[in-house]
Amino acid sequence: MKKILLSALFFTCSISNIYSLPIFGDKKDGYYYLIREYNEAVGKNNFDHQKNILLKLEKAINSQEREIEKLGYLKDYLAKAGYYPIKKVREKLEHVEGLVKASQKEKKSKEISYERQPTRLRVTNNCNFPLWMQSSDNVPDQRVVKLDKNASYDYNIPNERLEATRFWPKIGCDAKGSCELGQSVAPCPPGGCQPPIDSKFEATWAAQDCPVDKPTAECMTWYNASQVDGYTLPFNIIAKGPDVGKFGCVSTDASKLDLNSCPSNEDLSQGKKELEQYKNVDLRIYDKNKKIIGCMAPCKKLNYPAPWGLGIDEKKEPALRMCCPTDPAKLKNNTCTWANECATPEACSDKRDPASVMNTKYVKALHKMTPDVYAYAYDDAKGLHTCTGRTKFELVFCPLNK
Repeated sequence: MKKILLSALFFTCSISNIYSLPIFGDKKDGYYYLIREYNEAVGKNNFDHQKNILLKLEKAINSQEREIEKLGYLKDYLAKAGYYPIKKVREKLEHVEGLVKASQKEKKSKEISYERQPTRLRVTNNCNFPLWMQSSDNVPDQRVVKLDKNASYDYNIPNERLEATRFWPKIGCDAKGSCELGQSVAPCPPGGCQPPIDSKFEATWAAQDCPVDKPTAECMTWYNASQVDGYTLPFNIIAKGPDVGKFGCVSTDASKLDLNSCPSNEDLSQGKKELEQYKNVDLRIYDKNKKIIGCMAPCKKLNYPAPWGLGIDEKKEPALRMCCPTDPAKLKNNTCTWANECATPEACSDKRDPASVMNTKYVKALHKMTPDVYAYAYDDAKGLHTCTGRTKFELVFCPLNK
């Protein structure tokens, strides 16, 4: 019994010896403080901060390595307590230094890319087939630009403010300008305009002479990747410039958009017998060779006229809950309800409603494939981004292709 008590006392004293070492204190340069800081830096992918902490940790452990070695009989305890021996710290430091160099190289590459891009918008085709890029008629440039594989085009975006621009790809076009998909504005094919389901980039451009330190809403470039109507091709929107990462300015990764994930049996019946004919709606669009070339959003499938859609009034069920039409007058006098054929943003985004557009396979698939795009009418929190007026963008289609 005496031996056990002595052993326990010896162990307790030894533990006290550990915590008496400055390295194990909880002060700013203490071991546990630095470890907490390091783990936080890892969580934020802050490589420079990780490196600085590890250098401090290396210095702290190095200065007391001999004292720690005297406690060698407690190595198992130290290991369980999360102690990094100097060898492990140096291994981590070497790894992080590699990440820092890679990060600096990437940053330099982005700076060069920004400087070399002559205009505020570049579109690059990395698909294995040509694209015909179309822009809205307020863009002071060519309305249609053919891009072969690996080709790029720099759009003439003026220095002053330019509102509500849109850019989208048309596919399968011939010499006469007839396309398999993407001809959603006049001049339209003989059978009528095609549905505007294309993977698109929309932006309101801020004036370039706007201040960038504390920009107002009017001095921000607002952009989104809208798949509210549907989608066709995978893409990336790469934001470039010194203000990326500030003011909500981020790139958008939609590289995993996949037509094979387009619902073939979307249930739009809302569980109602009178809507049973909409229980298995195929949202896919095929070309003449039965290849899937597009995916229609539930709203567009329901309200677009034949032969593409079902031609249902968007204020009638089941289109009402998929399209979420809003009447400003009804909103103002608090009469905007489903019963009054009107949707508030809150009602449209209510996941508790089984019939909500948010519970469709389409929206769930889009949010899984690419969280940063508009998937339905009031998806602002995910799809809308803001950047300063000096930010440049590159829109890349089929970015994962080699």
